[in-house]
Amino acid sequence: MTTAYVSFALLILIIIIAGKFGKNPGFLGVAFAFILGFFVFNEDGVSISSAAGACRQIIAGFPTNTILQFVSVGFLFGIATVNGTLEKLVFKLLKLLRGDLRILPIAIFLINAVIGYFGGTAAFFIIVPMLATICKATGVDYMTLALLHYPGNLIAQYSHFSPAGILTGGIARDAGVELGMSLDLTAIVWMVLSFILIYIVRGVYKWPKNAEIDLGKEIGPMDRDNKITLFAFLVYIILIFMGFNMIVVATTISCILIFITSIDIEDVYPTIPWNTMFLVGGMGMFVATLKAAGGTELVANALSTVVTARTVAPAASAMAALLNMVSDGIGVVLPTMIPLVTQICLTAGLNPVKAIIASSIGNTWASMCPLSTGGAYYLAYQHGYDANKLFVKFTIWGICLQLFLVLLAALNVFIIAG
Repeated sequence: MTTAYVSFALLILIIIIAGKFGKNPGFLGVAFAFILGFFVFNEDGVSISSAAGACRQIIAGFPTNTILQFVSVGFLFGIATVNGTLEKLVFKLLKLLRGDLRILPIAIFLINAVIGYFGGTAAFFIIVPMLATICKATGVDYMTLALLHYPGNLIAQYSHFSPAGILTGGIARDAGVELGMSLDLTAIVWMVLSFILIYIVRGVYKWPKNAEIDLGKEIGPMDRDNKITLFAFLVYIILIFMGFNMIVVATTISCILIFITSIDIEDVYPTIPWNTMFLVGGMGMFVATLKAAGGTELVANALSTVVTARTVAPAASAMAALLNMVSDGIGVVLPTMIPLVTQICLTAGLNPVKAIIASSIGNTWASMCPLSTGGAYYLAYQHGYDANKLFVKFTIWGICLQLFLVLLAALNVFIIAG
């Protein structure tokens, strides 16, 4: 039992150190897993970090399949980013607005959601640096446009083609729970509702419909490489929906593109989320050790006595949100919360699907706080706006919208658990 308490204390320590010093929690996760492993024994009575234990249980926590999906899909979208296909596509779609600012946030939301759904957050990193430029050119409010853009990114983030969706599905599957399309569909419903709420409260329907939209950059026509890349993406989407393996399809199409287009493979490597992969892998190893030490079981047993079928989803959402405000959602929150809420539900005799979805999607608006990844990124690209005021506003809106998601989690009708 003492080891269980120590393991949970180490998890808190990882979060504090990573948050205070800005270090990758994955590195700490591996180191702390090894240290903790000397006090955790396998079924043969051998310390799992000893020479005899060979760290097998620790290494087993490394999500190999998930990392391969990160690399394969990241490489495919990296090619589209480097050769300018995604950038040209985004700019051309925005040019079609013809000055109607009421449609501008809708278009940005849909572009991020649709493009990102099939490959992660590539569109997010293209659009965010453009937001301040668009606001300066049109006079619309930067924070409003950022708030309306973010739900589209969250739909993309939790599709089962993207890193967070892949990770959530993989961890749940390891825990014996199959999510299917529940995560995707719930993310769409929750983020569309969030978008509508912000659109109305911020009065976007009053924006002018005949404004000049100058994006400040001329984008040329699609060249041969861009057209080939777009066709390759269409093939990728079709094959995925036909049930082919995502890793094999993305890797095969990427190899073909490398040979038939003028892309320089060396330029693609930096676009792949290596830092995120090590973060996820390292924390996966620590969480495996945490479970072996009885840390998740300890918390699950304590909470299972107070949660009910009605309260487990909003409680999971709120717990994950608090963690997400000071740490990374993909690398820390998901690997920690999903096994925990699964254990809580199984201990209490409840269906874990809704709790997993609530803890995964239900913490997302907390990351609009600039202490977390999402808010920090918007703050970094504000270009001339008052950063201190934006910090406060993003934090307040992030908390308010997070409470909205907790409310949705409490209303079970909004969690699609098919």
